[in-house]
Amino acid sequence: MKLSRTLPLAAFLVFSTQAAFGQGALAPPGAPAPSMKTLDQIASTGIALNAVNTPGDNNNYFIITKPGNYYLTGDLAVVATNGISVRSDNVVIDLNGFQISGTGTGIGIFAGVGLTVKNGCVTGFAFDVQGTSANTFHDLEIKNSIYGLLCGDLAQVERVRADGNTETGIQTGSYSIITKCSASQNGLSGMNIGAGSSVTNCTASLCSDGIRVADGSTVSHCAATQNKSSGITTGAFCAVDHCIATLQTQATSKGISVLSNCAVSDCNASKNMGDGIVTGPECIVNGCTASANGFGSSGTGIAAAIRTTIHNCIVTSNQLDGIAITGDCAVTNCHAIGNGQGAAGAGIHVTRGSGNLIEGNLVRDNSAHASAGIIANSADIVTRNSLGGNATNLNPATGANFGPVQSLSTSTSPFANVVF
Repeated sequence: MKLSRTLPLAAFLVFSTQAAFGQGALAPPGAPAPSMKTLDQIASTGIALNAVNTPGDNNNYFIITKPGNYYLTGDLAVVATNGISVRSDNVVIDLNGFQISGTGTGIGIFAGVGLTVKNGCVTGFAFDVQGTSANTFHDLEIKNSIYGLLCGDLAQVERVRADGNTETGIQTGSYSIITKCSASQNGLSGMNIGAGSSVTNCTASLCSDGIRVADGSTVSHCAATQNKSSGITTGAFCAVDHCIATLQTQATSKGISVLSNCAVSDCNASKNMGDGIVTGPECIVNGCTASANGFGSSGTGIAAAIRTTIHNCIVTSNQLDGIAITGDCAVTNCHAIGNGQGAAGAGIHVTRGSGNLIEGNLVRDNSAHASAGIIANSADIVTRNSLGGNATNLNPATGANFGPVQSLSTSTSPFANVVF
């Protein structure tokens, strides 16, 4: 009985196993379908720039007539006069890492209000990129044109590199923001920026002018090196801070040059062929270094116009004067050492005018070419300065408002100029 019950179970297992493996070979699935889309298939990025979507004409390779997002699908060698003509406001063009190249004429990309251009290179046009107002440009290389990037007011320009343009690399209108950009080997200005603008974390080198801004602008954390005329030049009511302006290459060049009512702070303007820092009237220069400026018998560390305040600055080894001022200026808590390297100058020099305050400065070793420590007007206030090693410490030696010249050990006046 046990055997008769076991056999049907064994037979069931045998037949079940045969049924499980008795289906035969399955048909192969074939090659897998592509899982990636081409640029033309990615609708979310916008509209591809091509002859179907954005047809051009005899003068324009492509023409955009509607707002929206557009993108390139490859490099574009323009044989027409212009590259992309944008005839609508509020257009975004993504170059997708590609290049638009011209033949030395026309405009690479031209647009109206609200244009954004990003992520690529435009080269070889008369104007590489030209906008009007409220344009945004970022992550671009603009090169080898007459004008690189030219746009109007309210521009936002970020991470744009402008190199080798015959005229200006980056030029904007007023109230613009320029950040993390560079300009090199442009024939005129590396950057020429309109009034009320901000230029931050930018560099300009090997241009005629490095960075030039109009009235009411700020230049911050920038570097301008080896430009022919000036490193950083501003209009009136501007602020320049934490900038480096060195190695400008012409005898009349200036590291930093500002007009009236400006503030220059925490900057280094050294080894320029002309002056280090030059100001207009009623400016403030604070916490700056201006050393080894000039060529031959000219070149001053800080040259300031009337009613300017210079505080906590270091001026050393300039060819002529360390600090040169006119009337109604204040020079306080500065170090003026080793100036007059190329001609008879002074650590601090009142070149004309009177009514100046010169107080609390360290003025030493301005001795080459019979240079002086301090050359002042007898009507100036000259007190509490520390002097030594100069060919002449004070010229004139006394004045109505001069503190007495004494050694520290014999000083009896709190206003004494101490010689050591």
